[in-house]
Amino acid sequence: MSAGASRPEDTRRVLVLGAYGLIGAGVARHLLASGHAVTGLGRSAASARRVLPEIDWIIRDIATMRSPSDWRGLIDGFDSVVNCAGALQDGPRDTLQAIHADAVAALADACGRERVRLVQISAAGVSPDASTAFFRTKAEGDAAIRTAGCDYTILRPGLVIAPTAYGGTALLRMLAAFPLAQPIAFPDTPVRTISLSDLSEAVAMAVHGDLGSGETVDLVEDRPQRLETVVAGMRHWLGFPAAR
Repeated sequence: MSAGASRPEDTRRVLVLGAYGLIGAGVARHLLASGHAVTGLGRSAASARRVLPEIDWIIRDIATMRSPSDWRGLIDGFDSVVNCAGALQDGPRDTLQAIHADAVAALADACGRERVRLVQISAAGVSPDASTAFFRTKAEGDAAIRTAGCDYTILRPGLVIAPTAYGGTALLRMLAAFPLAQPIAFPDTPVRTISLSDLSEAVAMAVHGDLGSGETVDLVEDRPQRLETVVAGMRHWLGFPAAR
């Protein structure tokens, strides 16, 4: 690619979708610290400048980018696209089908045509017949990538633990901070976690092609932890005494 002709061989120009979210910001910072040229894409210019003012930004709403033509000119010149964008549920500003499936299918098609590597952040446990729309639409997006003919790696992390919190980890943190007694439902529920730093390193490896092409990689602990154990560990990390 002409964009990489004058750069060191181990440096990549990377576009990170959803780069001001919990995972996206961690990934973007890790890639930037590794010497890569990072550009973020998000729909809020204010959030983008507040979270990561040190990188360039493209302000777009990927939910509206459901045709390969929406992506082709945008990804031209990049070596890799890392998709960290996502939503937990349908809402006034979010449509899971558009974000997780339609836009991803269009992106994968464009990446195949432009010969741009695609790194997809999916989730452990996704399947077409999953019980939640989040997992079903994520599975649909993953399937579209596999059939698009592009150079891709799909990463499927478990519950991502980070210094900041969002979604499921925010709920766990609020639960862990409950004073005195520890209310918890289904304490024996198995949970597999991964740290944001480990996930970010896996993304960097995928960007370099070290995880192979056309691979789907689960990023979880070898052995699941009990939900009660995870909450107790988070409570200790927050500096609270053991709950009754």
